[in-house]
Amino acid sequence: MKNYKNMGYEGKFFFGNPSQELDVIFDTGSAWAWVFSGEDCTKCPKKNPKYFHLRSKQFKQNEKGGQFFQYGKGAVLGHPAEDRACFNKDSQCLNKLNFLNVIKGKDLEALQGGGLIGLAPIVSKEKELKEPLNNGIPGFIAQLKNDESYKADFATQFSIYLSTNEGAGSAMSFGGYDLSKFARSGAKDSDVQWADIGANEAYWTMNSKASSFGDAQLAKGHQMVILDNGMSLAFAPKASFLELVTNLYNKHNVACLPIQGAPVYPCKCTAADYDKLPDLQFTI
Repeated sequence: MKNYKNMGYEGKFFFGNPSQELDVIFDTGSAWAWVFSGEDCTKCPKKNPKYFHLRSKQFKQNEKGGQFFQYGKGAVLGHPAEDRACFNKDSQCLNKLNFLNVIKGKDLEALQGGGLIGLAPIVSKEKELKEPLNNGIPGFIAQLKNDESYKADFATQFSIYLSTNEGAGSAMSFGGYDLSKFARSGAKDSDVQWADIGANEAYWTMNSKASSFGDAQLAKGHQMVILDNGMSLAFAPKASFLELVTNLYNKHNVACLPIQGAPVYPCKCTAADYDKLPDLQFTI
């Protein structure tokens, strides 16, 4: 995968039969898959790659049906669709993947690829899984979970390595994990640390036992943490956030003041000041 300015992680995915290669955002904070339609998208970013469904012999869509997805910034509107989709070109394929064939997009100029694969664990309704073209497409992970042929060949796991800068490579795997490729030399299955997932069907969440900023404790006890690789901002409970802001000013002379009408606190801080700050730590 490619790290795009720490705002998103794009990798290759293949739609259609024969396969069409697209760079897509892999996003753990949303659930559904969609692509920009090459034939029908009149309000999509012109520079972005497109999916041409007329080239695929397996494509289906409900042209009278529509779905709308709203994100923190940007939105898409399209038709519920179905086609073959593959993790590699013409191999490791899902014979039927339901996705949104997007015909209109808004505020998506920052997106580099031709679509998005949502990885959130939202539970889909039974009618969506049975008749997605008429009842709305189910989430991508929900479809993998419901696909018996996929489960027969692969483990119900995916893993992501996220780089911290654009120059370093990122990686993603479906159906298991490869210690020989992504772990330190000699690592074994017993070295993998597993954390229980919280009871949240909208996001991947886990318990955080404590959080601290240097020697200052920001929170103690159990707090749920959302794991979202598509979010460029961090959110925190108000009490913990104010504790952080107070510590920044009292101990590090960094002032963070609110903007009226906006839920952010810009901080007056130079690069040299930032480099001197302690780590923000989470205990899981």
